[in-house]
Amino acid sequence: MTKKELVPVEFVGAPSRGGRPPIRLDTARGCIEELASVYREAKRGRLDMKKATSLAYLLQIMIKGHELVALESRIAALEIEHGPQS
Repeated sequence: MTKKELVPVEFVGAPSRGGRPPIRLDTARGCIEELASVYREAKRGRLDMKKATSLAYLLQIMIKGHELVALESRIAALEIEHGPQS
């Protein structure tokens, strides 16, 4: 595997558990939706608070990563259009 290859975190379209649609962690929106789901499950008492906290922390890291990738892409596009600023 080269450095530029990405390993999928979750297979989109994979069989769901309990009739729930597959989790999409490949976008910030998907991570935010999963974060909301974790919150709802914890609030209803269906998910242990310690596990919910851990999952929420990991999802926040993934959201931040998606934000950084988006910003990096926008900066690269601006640099191509206007040239790099030093």
